[in-house]
Amino acid sequence: MLDGSVLIDHVADPVICTTETGELVWANAAAAELLGSSLERWLGRNVIDAVHPDDVISVVNAFITVVDQSEGLPLRLRIVAEDGTIHPVEARGRPLMIDGQRRVVNVLRRIHDRFDLELGGDDPNLLRMLVHHSPAILMFLDSGARIRSAGAALGRRLGLDFVNVVGTPFTDLVNPADRPLVESALARIEDHLRLSVLAHDISGRPRHFDTHITDLRGDPSVGGYIVTMSDVTELKLAEVRLRELVDLDPLTGALNRRAFDRRVTGLLAASEPDLALLYCDLDRFKTVNDRFGHKAGDKVLLEFVRRIRAIVRGDDLVGRVGGDEFVIGLVGDATQGRTAIEQRLRRVLAQPFDMDGSVIMVDASIGSAVAKPGSTTDSLLHDADELMYAEKRSGTRR
Repeated sequence: MLDGSVLIDHVADPVICTTETGELVWANAAAAELLGSSLERWLGRNVIDAVHPDDVISVVNAFITVVDQSEGLPLRLRIVAEDGTIHPVEARGRPLMIDGQRRVVNVLRRIHDRFDLELGGDDPNLLRMLVHHSPAILMFLDSGARIRSAGAALGRRLGLDFVNVVGTPFTDLVNPADRPLVESALARIEDHLRLSVLAHDISGRPRHFDTHITDLRGDPSVGGYIVTMSDVTELKLAEVRLRELVDLDPLTGALNRRAFDRRVTGLLAASEPDLALLYCDLDRFKTVNDRFGHKAGDKVLLEFVRRIRAIVRGDDLVGRVGGDEFVIGLVGDATQGRTAIEQRLRRVLAQPFDMDGSVIMVDASIGSAVAKPGSTTDSLLHDADELMYAEKRSGTRR
């Protein structure tokens, strides 16, 4: 059987074995190459001597963790060779009992070449151009979440000059209302997080960003956060348009039946809902379609909704629940508000509809219902609908 040390001596990754206090006991050929000198010169020396000064504290802490536990987490650090060359590596250690003595075995992986090939192809200028032309805003934040560097997309997306934002808190870029959310997320970050962030460009226009933040404060070569902000404004606008297509009546722009029911159900879920419904059915509307055509009928419906919108309040709902049937949801001051709105509605309906020179008179039958404890959307609509049809059958509005 082959001696295990012979196999380890020929693997490509550096492997070193030390005492619990860090003195080198054994290393393979790849480790000697990494250190840039013969192993004889290193035997008995503390491997901390080969670590970049800025990384020493992190390495010492990681070494203590390995000694106290069964295995350490991967740690990125820099090794300084005898000739001064710096080699970024990723190290992982594990304690072992060897010949009755407790040792620490560390496997190191060179990462410099891998990082270069991942993006820059070992060409710093190419890497710089890739970052410069990235459509996403790339930023580096220090451990206090202040901006230290940023890609050119910061200017293209937000119109900001990096010189004017360097040293400022990252949250200064965020819409003021969203800052507490971002600050809270940074306070509890674990490795990375994803946020939907609203920012405003230099002209004040809102821009939506899908934001990824990676916490590399524990990485001695970084010591901060890496932020990637992808502009999703057009996607958000498309989502709004899609919701409108799903929720709105395509002719009048009023809420469709499904969306209206959902909104009313949400309002009724409040502890003390203050809500009333006005159910409106246009009288003699079939005559309009039969005499003037469906295009004229569509114009009447559009004008009817426009008149409704002119008299309702900001939070009130306007829905089209049938061909010529509409429901108005009065939110707040429902008991008295429904009387005032109904009176205004009858006044605006008394005005003729001008359809390409033809004067059309259209009235409506109206029924109303006020929410009570235990009311549901269906029960409210049913009560208002019943009162509307009672008025229509009485003929008082004809």
